[in-house]
Amino acid sequence: MEPYVEPRAVEEEVPFDCVSRAYRCVLSGLCPGPRAEDLVHVILSGMCGAFPADCCHGDAVALSCVCVSLVDQLVSGSTRPGTDPYFRQYAELCVTKLRERDVMTQLVQLFQAEDQIVRHVSAKTASTCVLDELRTTGTLCPVWVDRCVQVFLCPASSADLDACLWSLTDVLRRLQRGHRPELTEKLVEAFDSSVSSLCSSFLADGPEDSGTMSCLVLDLLEVLSASGTSLRSQRIISTHSPALLRMLCCSRMNYFTKKQVVLLLKRALLENLGEDWSVGGRARFERHHADLNELSHHVLQTATPDWFGRVEVQPASFFGGTSRVRGGEEPDGVMLRSISLVLLKSMVLQIQDGPGLDWSSYLDSLWSFLRRFSVQLMEATHRCSWFALLFGDQDDDMMEAANGLLCIFLRQRSASQPDGSSVLDEACSSGCNPHCIFLLLLQSVAFDHSVLLDFLISTETCFLEYFVHYLKFLRTDGQGFTSACIRMSAHHCPQFHPPRSSSGSGLHESNQPTALVCPVGGAGLTIGLCLVDYDGSDESDPENMDVSESLLTTRTSMDQHVEQSESSDSMGLTEPGKAAAEPPAGPNLEPLPGPPWTQTTHKAIQCLSELRALMVRLHMKNLFPYNPSSLLKLLEQVETDLTSSSR
Repeated sequence: MEPYVEPRAVEEEVPFDCVSRAYRCVLSGLCPGPRAEDLVHVILSGMCGAFPADCCHGDAVALSCVCVSLVDQLVSGSTRPGTDPYFRQYAELCVTKLRERDVMTQLVQLFQAEDQIVRHVSAKTASTCVLDELRTTGTLCPVWVDRCVQVFLCPASSADLDACLWSLTDVLRRLQRGHRPELTEKLVEAFDSSVSSLCSSFLADGPEDSGTMSCLVLDLLEVLSASGTSLRSQRIISTHSPALLRMLCCSRMNYFTKKQVVLLLKRALLENLGEDWSVGGRARFERHHADLNELSHHVLQTATPDWFGRVEVQPASFFGGTSRVRGGEEPDGVMLRSISLVLLKSMVLQIQDGPGLDWSSYLDSLWSFLRRFSVQLMEATHRCSWFALLFGDQDDDMMEAANGLLCIFLRQRSASQPDGSSVLDEACSSGCNPHCIFLLLLQSVAFDHSVLLDFLISTETCFLEYFVHYLKFLRTDGQGFTSACIRMSAHHCPQFHPPRSSSGSGLHESNQPTALVCPVGGAGLTIGLCLVDYDGSDESDPENMDVSESLLTTRTSMDQHVEQSESSDSMGLTEPGKAAAEPPAGPNLEPLPGPPWTQTTHKAIQCLSELRALMVRLHMKNLFPYNPSSLLKLLEQVETDLTSSSR
């Protein structure tokens, strides 16, 4: 390759036109006309407003924004893979000269600009410069660090707090997205003391400004907690959780911020912090058990009937604002689901640490809270129906709730050990009967076995964990399942009719008019993976299947989970070749005459039977993303027991 030669100086032109033309060239990956030194001079002069009004067409703010954005593009272009080598050399030369002229000092000064757009663009460019220097040299920019630390320690007198918060949050997010834990720890360590002081002051005294600053602080809290470090700032959510919970009842706090607080607590308890920006969607971060235990303890201490009575829930909103939907004013389902999951997960964590939790009183308080805002729940005569009414259109939340309710029931059942029927009756009165929950789940998908298969191969929900635990319980309590079918038929649960799914996951509309059908096009099916055409899997060609390698890797841990669950129950693993030697035909279940509950039982058994048959066919063709042998054996046992008890 020929050595790089700087372009010659061009004739004088209006600085705004020069920078605009250079910006368009850089966006296209082309070298601008001016020499690097001349371009840097124009950029820095435009950033500090050194040009008269006639040199920027009377708009100094626009010139500053273009100059700052050009710096961002030059820094990004100097390290972007696949860039033209001549342009990369030009960009590297510009970046070197910008650093020599101390461009970061000017960027930090623009954090205090009067124009909000200038402040935001400056913060974004400063983040890019800090990240580039950190990745290339392993050091933090001292000018940026010193300014942010100074602002965080004295936030009340600072006009650039928003820019510093946004910039630090952006750098941390981009480091976590790039999987650089060593650089993330170095950055968090540099700000540990100042950020802890800022957040402690913000949460302890209560925010005076409930707008932008509150949202930025909450964003920073999530990024810090997802950083995976063991520093003090990483534990702020758990140590200051009482203050976060009090914010939900604060009259000075706007509703959007309250919702952000609830979602933050929910993600922390479900260990889903960082899922919005992580590569591949859902990402779990290891948290110390003590932190989760402290957070859940504070939640249960705060979740009194009085606290529930002061939590604000506004009408549901959508694109375009808040409005009446479906002919009435429906509550904000995001808020209701998040608060419910925060309480359920806290109960699960506290129950695991020891018995003695009055779980029924918490569920009673939650039930009363939900009934205040939902007409459907006020009209419901069966307490367990709250599960489908609240979570029916959100797959991931539905599975977390089902798994939590099952865990609560099993823990209390093992601790009390009274008569089995009385335990189920008490669970029904509190809305956590596992058989009712499972039947509601089946009804919400119209007893469609292909939807259950989607859940089993999806990495978006915890359905596999829940399914294994429930089947092991169902194997020992067929009579309770029959009683739940009778109870469900007697209470006539409300019906839903969702739109046809367009997720491309192989779902087909059900024409069963009596089913409780809730929308299932939520997060759990967004993975968009369809291993086969479910209705014609026998004719599928394995070579034409598009199976994600990352999904196969992820499902290795799921395979181990199924095997460990079975081995802990003294069940021997079946060799794959023997487990799938012949596709099981399943029981020949014709529609049964008799009371309605027999139809419910029939459809549930048939759904499980068809699911097992389909899993076997896929396993025989090596199309299932993990080894389902143990799960197939468990399904077969449950199917046999339920079939014999239903006759």
